[in-house]
Amino acid sequence: MKGFLGEPDGNYFIGLDNLHVLTEGSGQQQQLKVELWGSGGVKYLDAYYDSFSVLGEADNFKLEIGGFLTVRETNFGTAVKGKVFIVGHAVVM
Repeated sequence: MKGFLGEPDGNYFIGLDNLHVLTEGSGQQQQLKVELWGSGGVKYLDAYYDSFSVLGEADNFKLEIGGFLTVRETNFGTAVKGKVFIVGHAVVM
């Protein structure tokens, strides 16, 4: 998704082009927090990384992640083992 997605007052994604602009060569280190949620609003984990950037369209908006800081798990273990994840319109298996 290159452009905006969602509603600014609710769930919202600024788009890959904007993430690229915000994270490229700004001289400021960006930290990344990844939250994994299941159906019914069950939160499985938070993972934290000390840096990240999103490359441009020519590089297919590749996500580069720096050092892993920590993870906080809740209900993750067997709840997601063997499941199919859907990311936008792509299926990750």
